[in-house]
Amino acid sequence: MDKTVFDIIGWVGAIGLLTGYLLFSLGKFDKMLWVYHIFNLSSSLLLLINAIHTHSGPFIFVNTVWSIIAVISIVKEWRKSGEQKSTT
Repeated sequence: MDKTVFDIIGWVGAIGLLTGYLLFSLGKFDKMLWVYHIFNLSSSLLLLINAIHTHSGPFIFVNTVWSIIAVISIVKEWRKSGEQKSTT
């Protein structure tokens, strides 16, 4: 693939990560925290693709861990919402 494609993937990931954090900071995800974690997961995966392409070890590590944390958080929110439905 062309280097430009990987640059675009990286920029979309960076913008997504920052947008998610901004919206979280503004309280936009208070009732739907799982959406914030989806932002984190999708953005970190895009950044991971870019980091692998550029052979950037530290960014590969950070975005791998960031993705794992996001998956764990999504599962946690999913389980929590399932528990809330069963108690109502």
